[in-house]
Amino acid sequence: RLRELIKIDKTYKKAVEAAAAGWLDAIVVKNFDTAFTCTETLRKMKLGRIKIIPTEGIIDLESPEIPDKNGVEGPAYVFTKCADKYKAAVGFVFGDTLVVSNDKTALDLSSQGYRTVTVDGDVYEAGGGLESGYYRAPIDLSSIIPSDA
Repeated sequence: RLRELIKIDKTYKKAVEAAAAGWLDAIVVKNFDTAFTCTETLRKMKLGRIKIIPTEGIIDLESPEIPDKNGVEGPAYVFTKCADKYKAAVGFVFGDTLVVSNDKTALDLSSQGYRTVTVDGDVYEAGGGLESGYYRAPIDLSSIIPSDA
């Protein structure tokens, strides 16, 4: 899982986790062949759906130009650390998102076409749309489910 391959700056943990929109639980694989093998297995066994990020073959999306505006903390990916081989996956998940300090800056920039997330974890999609609410850290089920069950 991507979450296990990166370290997130504690100051920006809410923002980064919210910006990921579920991709922190994606499985990171080497290439599309491996990804296709995973999806075939899921379908055959009717195990449900997962998100998969192949590190080879990801299109390197251009990071947004960082506007010179008060309240902009920086691109979301700069608040993560990972091994070089996972940087493409991090860029894929966070490359188009700016972390900002407040809702006003987030709203202003989203109306200009930027995807933004506040340090409190409110996500403003480019051009409109907002995801907000109470932030709850992901639950680590492995700590409450016996491993030999």
